[in-house]
Amino acid sequence: ERLLVRHKGAQRALPVREIAYFRADDKLTLAIDHSGAEHIVERTLGQLERDLEGGDFFRACRGYLVHASAVASFRSGGRGRLELTLEPRAPDEVLVSQENAAAFRAFLDR
Repeated sequence: ERLLVRHKGAQRALPVREIAYFRADDKLTLAIDHSGAEHIVERTLGQLERDLEGGDFFRACRGYLVHASAVASFRSGGRGRLELTLEPRAPDEVLVSQENAAAFRAFLDR
């Protein structure tokens, strides 16, 4: 329901419903809220994926765990992959592998 995060030197509980996506940035895990603000999370993407399993988040690729509402659109990324456009915009290219493309489509279709 909530995650403990750091933002601008302070800690607070951030409701999960306010998170658009999580991204790995070097050794940090960041929660990006719907306004685009970045919050540091003291968990890995793998831990978050397990904690949020069965919910509205999908492990798009190694560096991103995205909420369904953050997916503005997607298109073919070549070789069976899907290229996601996230809102707020992600600083990196977010590609779903060919192996996970069908699962991603099913995730958005539920």
